[in-house]
Amino acid sequence: MPSRARRALRWSRRLIAVVTTACALTGAVRLIAPGIGEPAGVRRQLAFLRAALDDGAADQAQRLFPEGHFFHRGWSNWLRGQVLSLQPATRRDPAELRYLASR
Repeated sequence: MPSRARRALRWSRRLIAVVTTACALTGAVRLIAPGIGEPAGVRRQLAFLRAALDDGAADQAQRLFPEGHFFHRGWSNWLRGQVLSLQPATRRDPAELRYLASR
């Protein structure tokens, strides 16, 4: 008959394996699921970024580091383009396309 310490060790290993597997599966689902359609909250984030850019956030970033303006504008425009590319051409907002093209 195994000692209590061995039984406890065996059960703790099983528990750790189950928890690790559950975390891995949760991570895999979260990684794959957002790829289906547009992620939730992206429109609000883009609206926030657009307002921040209009208020001079890129210029503030430029003062913090040399590439600040380039990266701030480039990243937000890339993100906006990715969101627009996920939408069917008939549902794309023309004003949004004009804004992206003007940048």
